[in-house]
Amino acid sequence: MKKLLLIPLAALATLLTVSCNKTIKPDSISNEPFVDMGVSVKWASCNVGADAPEKAGDFLFYSEALTVKAPTNVQVEELLANCTRKRAKLKGVKGSLLTSKTTGNSIFFPIVGWYWKDDPELRGNGEGDYWTATSIDEEKAYSFYMSLENTCKEYPEGLRLDLMRREKTYKLPVRPVQ
Repeated sequence: MKKLLLIPLAALATLLTVSCNKTIKPDSISNEPFVDMGVSVKWASCNVGADAPEKAGDFLFYSEALTVKAPTNVQVEELLANCTRKRAKLKGVKGSLLTSKTTGNSIFFPIVGWYWKDDPELRGNGEGDYWTATSIDEEKAYSFYMSLENTCKEYPEGLRLDLMRREKTYKLPVRPVQ
């Protein structure tokens, strides 16, 4: 009897693992510089400084992010509300695939980590944090950032994607808007 129960459980575990690590084909991602996701702004297909969607690109301080047209927290919320989200891999890089519910277009956000101040060590390699252009407090010490987490167990639908608060002394990638 115990053996009969283990077979369906093993199949379920395999299914969950596959859905969390779905490999996507590069041709399913737009190769246009900016993609119409059916929201108020177009979203870049790559991070600032990257030449492909799966690459990290440049890690910027908050003040630098403002010079490259980082999205506001309202624009991020709009994107999240109007897209389906799935954990995926593109050319072996873990990330999140967002697909517009209206246009069907997709963009990939790689999970590439972050840097703290001028420390040369890359940290948070299971995290994908992206600056927004929205400052939180009057002292301007904190800003919102978009956070992707690489945790299928806690978020079986594919990913956790939230706006959170981060000190501006971090260096994060930026996904610009137009």
